[in-house]
Amino acid sequence: METFPVLRLAAPLAFLALAPLPAQALSLDRQYILDWNIYCKDDRYCIAATNGTSANGDKMRFKLERSDRPGGIIFVTTAPDGNPLAVGMKVRIAVDGQERAFSGEIKRVYENNEMAFREQTDSGLLGILKNGTNGTVSVSYGGATGTIDYKVSLRGVASVLTLMDIVQGRLEREDAAIVKGGESQDSASSFDFSEARAPEGGGKDE
Repeated sequence: METFPVLRLAAPLAFLALAPLPAQALSLDRQYILDWNIYCKDDRYCIAATNGTSANGDKMRFKLERSDRPGGIIFVTTAPDGNPLAVGMKVRIAVDGQERAFSGEIKRVYENNEMAFREQTDSGLLGILKNGTNGTVSVSYGGATGTIDYKVSLRGVASVLTLMDIVQGRLEREDAAIVKGGESQDSASSFDFSEARAPEGGGKDE
């Protein structure tokens, strides 16, 4: 089980300031935390996202998505603008210039030109994303396009995942993304939601 020092744990929680969340929050309007934004639908399906850019100005949407299902996986999703993805292409994710990187082959292209890695909360990929500062998503398109490297900011990942845990009732449960505890993944969170506050909205979703 992954643990976090007190100061690191306090940092994401420090963003929870303003409108109180209900004891059983079912949705969340879009909120902005550092370089990321997050919103949750009525069924507590949450999407956190940021924008990536290549040296040539190519854009990419980089997202973390999760349903409220106990033990549910987290989808790490990439969605480039303008350059169509195709089954068989290679995608590589590296963080802060580390030699260790995560790569895979696109098995399926979803609506809006999206592909996704399916990750458990204790996966190596999520570990480096929530502890990193800057990431590079490299897509090997092949042909004349070649490989495009998209730079994405990871400032705010730990905070949006903490808020996702709160809305989905996972705090202090074993299936939490950030604030893990010993509670069963199908138990009600023991976190006091009356003291929880959503972050201040602001910024612009480009």
